[in-house]
Amino acid sequence: MSWNYRLCKQTVTTPSGELETVFAIHEVYYEEDGQITAWTERPAYPMGETRDEFLGDMYHYRQAVEKGIVDLDVAHPEIKEES
Repeated sequence: MSWNYRLCKQTVTTPSGELETVFAIHEVYYEEDGQITAWTERPAYPMGETRDEFLGDMYHYRQAVEKGIVDLDVAHPEIKEES
């Protein structure tokens, strides 16, 4: 199993009960054939014990944004090329 950061789209319910579409970076996990099997419930955020580690994490976030969007609202998410 492998993983990477991905830009994900998801519909959430606001505190007022309204539905809202949000985009966030999540860790996404894959089977060996590339099929998505899991993702983190909460969005990830960049961090590091040093400035360089933080910037390295930001580099991976930038890569996630450049890949297709993963729609978490479907039963078996697939990568969607959106802009």
